[in-house]
Amino acid sequence: MAVPQNSTVRWFTSDMVGAPILDETPGAIVAILDACLINGFGTATPDGNKITVSGGVATVEFSGGNTFEKYAVIEIAGANPIELNDVWRIKATTATTFSFDCPGIPDGNATGSITVKRATPGYWEKAFGDNLKAAYRSTHPDSYGCFIRVDDTAPYNDAFRVPVRCYQAMTDIDTGTDEFPTFADQPADNSTSNHQWTRIGTPSYAPANWAIVADERFFYFMPSYYNNRGAALYEFGDIVGAAPLDVFACLTSADIRQSTYPGQNCKAHETRDSASTGYYFAASREGATRGPKASKVGIYGQNYLGNSDTYASSNIYPSPVSGGYLFLPVIVTQDKVMRGRAPGLLQTITKLTSESRVPENGVAKLIDKAHVNDNALLMVQLNFGSTNVLGSEVGVFDIEGPWR
Repeated sequence: MAVPQNSTVRWFTSDMVGAPILDETPGAIVAILDACLINGFGTATPDGNKITVSGGVATVEFSGGNTFEKYAVIEIAGANPIELNDVWRIKATTATTFSFDCPGIPDGNATGSITVKRATPGYWEKAFGDNLKAAYRSTHPDSYGCFIRVDDTAPYNDAFRVPVRCYQAMTDIDTGTDEFPTFADQPADNSTSNHQWTRIGTPSYAPANWAIVADERFFYFMPSYYNNRGAALYEFGDIVGAAPLDVFACLTSADIRQSTYPGQNCKAHETRDSASTGYYFAASREGATRGPKASKVGIYGQNYLGNSDTYASSNIYPSPVSGGYLFLPVIVTQDKVMRGRAPGLLQTITKLTSESRVPENGVAKLIDKAHVNDNALLMVQLNFGSTNVLGSEVGVFDIEGPWR
């Protein structure tokens, strides 16, 4: 059937056909956010502009080669019967086809000027800006309504890289109120705290790997900007709040100053009971304090999202319990008090081996209906540690949802 309205989870990587390039060019990050949150990308036309439906399963054929992945969500337009014009999650692929369940649609060949593209989560809007500077927010009815402003105008080697600011309200691209995180002054040099993303370390590293996993109220942006040796964990949006009255449980993460390596100055990949560098809420629980520091906490007690410390050393992959991986949810706290759960994010407590993790210099690894989990997962290597992919952390994301 069509993807349920309560399952708006979408995932994208730089390996996907038609994906924007992450390089040193100003506007590269805005182009990625526009493609993944607002417009979609990778538009293709099936052979003969038709789709074959048989027994409640639709098969879409491309004689030149199928470019869509299993579990990706696609959007169909221009088809007859019109019931096909919806978003669908791919359940199977071959070299030249993909298929999805479509119960209730009669058997036969669809007609029309049919197009297929990668679907966005919906509800995100680009409220202000252009191709170099943009402000985004979720318009979901349950959203807290905060904005993230991304200034992607400076050269790649600028001291402040790509400044990121978040606001509880905005009236134009340069005007917002209740900014978070807060700083007494905008720093004039790189010697004090800031809030910034990095496009790429140097042009010789281009094109850089990246991944985005998102739902209608939250996204993770993971650029591998240092020679594809692990990604930073940048994020924005509403967590899965612990209580309905907490209407300020919106998060942002970024580097606090110019970073050489992903994760060096943004510690959102850490799971500790103390505040993590570069990781902030919109406001305190009661709204009195803007931009308090946040922290992820792993139930299992590791210091990172997975695969890096001695707590995992006895849980070598494959786990004797599951026959494969073991995953646990991640909560988010302020001053050691839980404020909710990190949407769609899981902690890997299995000490990974080369065959069980992201390949060296790879973007991500698809985990197909993993053990002890009903949904497919995406594993992304985080936090540059060394050229040895066994030495750095990973984030694992539910790519089917719903997250809420």
